[in-house]
Amino acid sequence: MAISYIQAFNAGELSRKIDGRSDLEMYKTGCRDLDNFYVLFGGGVERRSGTEFIAKTRGTASSGSSNGDKKVKLIPFDFSADTNYIVEVGVGYIRVYNSDGSQVSDSNISGTVPYTESDLDTIQFIRRFDTLILTHPNHEPLKVVRATITPTFVISDIEYVYPPLLDQNITATTITPSATTGSITLTASASLFESGHVDSIWAIDQIRTSGQRTVTHSSSATGVTNTSELDVSFSNFSVTTSGTWKGSVVLQRDINDGNGFVDFVVLGNTSGGTSANFSFSSSVAQDGNTQIRVQHDLDNSSGGTIEITITTDSLAQKGLVKITGFTSATEVNATVVSDLGSTNATTNWSEAAFSNARKFPVAGEFYQNRLFFTGSEAEPATVFGSVSGDIYNFLTGTTSDMAIKRTVDTPEEAQYLIAKGDLFMGTDGGTVSINSVDKDALVTAANINTQIQNSYGSANVQAVVANDVVVYVQRNNLKLRELIYSREADVFVGNDLNILSEDITKGTDNLGITEMFVQKNPEQIIWCIKNDGTACILTYDRMQKLMGWANIITTGTIISGATIPASGEDLVYLCVNRGTNASPIYCIEKFATRSSLDFYVDSGVKATGSNITSVSGLNHLEGKTVQVIADGNFHSTQTVSSGSISIDQQSSTIIAGLQYTSTLRPMPLEPSLVGRESQSRVKSTSRIVVRFLNTKGGEVGEEGRQLTNFPVLNTTDPAGQAITLKTGQQRFFVGSDYEREKLIEVKQDLPYPMTVLSIATNLDVEGA
Repeated sequence: MAISYIQAFNAGELSRKIDGRSDLEMYKTGCRDLDNFYVLFGGGVERRSGTEFIAKTRGTASSGSSNGDKKVKLIPFDFSADTNYIVEVGVGYIRVYNSDGSQVSDSNISGTVPYTESDLDTIQFIRRFDTLILTHPNHEPLKVVRATITPTFVISDIEYVYPPLLDQNITATTITPSATTGSITLTASASLFESGHVDSIWAIDQIRTSGQRTVTHSSSATGVTNTSELDVSFSNFSVTTSGTWKGSVVLQRDINDGNGFVDFVVLGNTSGGTSANFSFSSSVAQDGNTQIRVQHDLDNSSGGTIEITITTDSLAQKGLVKITGFTSATEVNATVVSDLGSTNATTNWSEAAFSNARKFPVAGEFYQNRLFFTGSEAEPATVFGSVSGDIYNFLTGTTSDMAIKRTVDTPEEAQYLIAKGDLFMGTDGGTVSINSVDKDALVTAANINTQIQNSYGSANVQAVVANDVVVYVQRNNLKLRELIYSREADVFVGNDLNILSEDITKGTDNLGITEMFVQKNPEQIIWCIKNDGTACILTYDRMQKLMGWANIITTGTIISGATIPASGEDLVYLCVNRGTNASPIYCIEKFATRSSLDFYVDSGVKATGSNITSVSGLNHLEGKTVQVIADGNFHSTQTVSSGSISIDQQSSTIIAGLQYTSTLRPMPLEPSLVGRESQSRVKSTSRIVVRFLNTKGGEVGEEGRQLTNFPVLNTTDPAGQAITLKTGQQRFFVGSDYEREKLIEVKQDLPYPMTVLSIATNLDVEGA
């Protein structure tokens, strides 16, 4: 008699290629199959909780109600530690849910959403305070702002202070504007414009005349007097005074906000004192349409004269125009965004980096108080970084705070951006780190280093930070890799996170992972949604060397998912098609909390009350068979009709939802034999002892044979009360034949919890 004692299952589901490696420690704690279980840090596995039905998706923007006929993308909006939202991004609309699953009124969400159903899978997102930014290669980056505490949300394209631009023109092609303000026509000297340029913003710089660069002013008049105005848009400037005079001098600014000139800087006041002069230099380039003037109020008690000089540091006036209509390759209509310097023909123009002609950034990220974009079709590996502290301003310049434009030395296309110490750009050919040359200083246009770290390539799936590392999907969509710094090689290597579980990420169509997100509590779990509509999860802790995979399987097709933090346990939301491909019913669902131990059906609905006998609100499961739990006990299976089910037992709580099965099959049993190998020997099972925690129901036995039930009810249990959970060892006698491969199976298909801590199996082994 031999005993196979499995003390842990935290290696998770392993590849069939490991079947012959019973010498590995991972084999002893691994599983042939692990479905609908969480791998626990302590070594056991816990049955996953079920999902609560929240709502059908809205469908399309024109839908008056939620009909669930279109899929959506779920995105977390973790505004603060205790204020979090789930954003449902659909075809032409955005809908927002509070963390408890209640819906924010559609009337509290305003703005236009451009996405089609085929766009949804490749949306990426970043968040900063009250702002969520969505990126997609076919659409302008979209900004979702929580505008009030109520809450209300406003959706819009980004209004750039100064937009990201391609390199300034170096050809002989000129652009001639018909006017310097308002609605104008732009005429090019050669074929330049495309219809895809409509709605893009271009820069047109005009060399300043001496009068446009400097204002001089001389006055001895008493009372309030203003100098002439100087346009200092997108430039720095300086102000000096000279002469012998007494009075006050104030620098004023008009930023085209409708308020006119307002005091900006008080340069000085010598009224009643000693005559003095003052100077001022701006340290930050101004925004567009900014006018500067000086106002003085002289008392002139000594009859002095004040001399004032205002000078801009830019030889060119930087104007911006938004193209509004396409006429031909040499002519377009436009609206002036920031005033032009003149109507002269000029070669000093720059095309918008992002447009329907050049396409839009694949990804963005906030890093060192800048907003970064990358991955457009025209600039596939160029990184655009905003002005420091001014995230919508991409004006480049000579000072360290100005915007960054960096083209990486790689021909590959960017797939994601993520910040973790360094800023990492995943391309379809490798991983690029972006950091500062001087490690003691922040990244600037003059202090930036880009270096290719590895060559595995990345898929167009948003990367995540898990533990203390970046985790991304490899280009083939089949492998997860972690970026780990190798001191020996002085690069970030991409370790394979499913090298021994290579099959679990494939799916039935072998197309792999389409979406990934991280649940941080109570265990850190990386969720991977696969192209075939199933999901797999990785319980992952590098410090504890824990890496266990499991499958998430449900009756339906999983489309998208997201997680938001909550007290004690992060909340996981899914979009699941509970219908068919021909007649889809896309539902928003939330996983029940694991600690409650009371919700083990999928897409379930709970009814509460006094002496109730039915559950309504099940229209999304019309015609389907559901499990019914009444006051904590499994009652029966029912078929949903007219959106409801009824039972013959009066209860205070009834839950109805789809059944799912949790299955644990450890690796084929290979008990330790003294001085001998157990591989290839025939074996027979006589008894199995399973240690459970908080469990009721389930079946245990050999795979492919009649399983033995774990009794739910004892004769001593009081009638009419919820059956108590069992903790401890349970012995199962099983029928068995002599075979070379023995697989033990623990299964739960009742709507109850199950946690398996260990399995001890008594075996008769040939030659033992």
